[in-house]
Amino acid sequence: MNATKKEIALGVLVGLAIGIPALVIALLLSRSVEEAPVSPPTSSVSIEALNTPLGQQPPAAVPDTPLAGTAVATVPVAPTEDATGAVTHTVAAGETLGAIALDYDVTVEDLVLANGIEDPDFIGQGTVLTIPVAAPVEVGGSEVTATVVAEGTVVPGLPLSLSPPPSVTVDSLLASSPAILEGDLEEAYPGSFDAGRFVVHFTPGTTPEDDLESVTAILKGALAEIEATLDAAIEEPFDVYVAGSLFAPPDQNLRGRSFSAARRFFILHDGTGNRADLQYIATHEMTHLFTWNVFGRPVSAMLSEGVAVYTGLLAIPDSEHLPAKMFCRAFQAAEALPRISSGLLFEGHVRDLPNYYAAGCFVQYLIETYGTDKFAELYPTGSYQSIYGKTLVDLESEWRAALEAEAGDLALDADALVAGVGDVAAAYDALFADQDGSEAWWLAYLELDAARMALIEGRMDAIAPHLAAAGY
Repeated sequence: MNATKKEIALGVLVGLAIGIPALVIALLLSRSVEEAPVSPPTSSVSIEALNTPLGQQPPAAVPDTPLAGTAVATVPVAPTEDATGAVTHTVAAGETLGAIALDYDVTVEDLVLANGIEDPDFIGQGTVLTIPVAAPVEVGGSEVTATVVAEGTVVPGLPLSLSPPPSVTVDSLLASSPAILEGDLEEAYPGSFDAGRFVVHFTPGTTPEDDLESVTAILKGALAEIEATLDAAIEEPFDVYVAGSLFAPPDQNLRGRSFSAARRFFILHDGTGNRADLQYIATHEMTHLFTWNVFGRPVSAMLSEGVAVYTGLLAIPDSEHLPAKMFCRAFQAAEALPRISSGLLFEGHVRDLPNYYAAGCFVQYLIETYGTDKFAELYPTGSYQSIYGKTLVDLESEWRAALEAEAGDLALDADALVAGVGDVAAAYDALFADQDGSEAWWLAYLELDAARMALIEGRMDAIAPHLAAAGY
């Protein structure tokens, strides 16, 4: 159908009405683009990627950060550095100075002095605290590589020439005062002995002074074990405080504590336990100090406690202590083995023994499978993916499979072990909740210590009688 002149004219007018404004807008946009500065691309492509044929290009890199779950209840929350390089911590809801001090391996007193805190019992959410810690040593730095222990070094382990430890009595325990972990340490531990690479501090008139020669030999054995196992050496000196009495609340459930940034650690030697127990604790706590000052500040308590359990048990190979693999295999068979990738609490061996052993077994697997060098790199970074090419979850699955395959037949009743661990922990919690310091209380303390030793030595039948004698 033919258009009339009137329809043609109308079409031209409509076209002009739409086209002219559109042309003006296009010109304006063109000019603004020409005048705008050119920005660099927000992402870059490597030469290698450009030269790789399509379909063969590697997947995009994933940021290598510790997996979620590894930090739960085990590591400090988001430590940062201010403009001066100082380490700071922003207080989260529900956090206490004690918990923060534990996370950063410093004392509450250190935090109070560094931040001018008037009331240590009240710290507001959002408060930014300066953490008085030394700068971590970078992996591969001179302190790691300067002195390497030669291959074939003989490690003394538990010295065979030790005399029997002084006997512990209720009277000696009644006469003791609670030991301290912070405060005026010179007044609390006025006795000292320079052992060369470290200084031993003690309270005169207590078991550590009476047993000083053997304690020093145990500490030297611990240092030799750690340096040979981890293929590195620590700069000296450092300080060891040997407590002759139970630590004051709330630390009475601890048998040792390390303040690694301050280069000192504490061990309990009140006459309880036995020689192997003391050797294990000394090696365990010394490992905390060693790894912090040689490898760097640990990224998680799981790795820190795990390597300390590993070296501690290596130092007592001929003792009656349950091997880590046997303990973990039993818990695995009972379907009670903790998942190290889920975040674990480490509030003392008495309270959280399965968590310590699980971490120790896992670190043992990492070191024996992949080597010490990789573990030294992992310790301050948590970069499982870049170091091992696998996630923490993948490595945990590998470890569990290897544990099940290697352990063979169980040498003890798995259910009895799990029950014994729970019973001993509950009894200690009840004992320390009602710490009146009476003769009856100390008698119960000695019975619980006997139950503890029966547990870690796998003497399941001996646990219940000692618990009953203690009233639990």
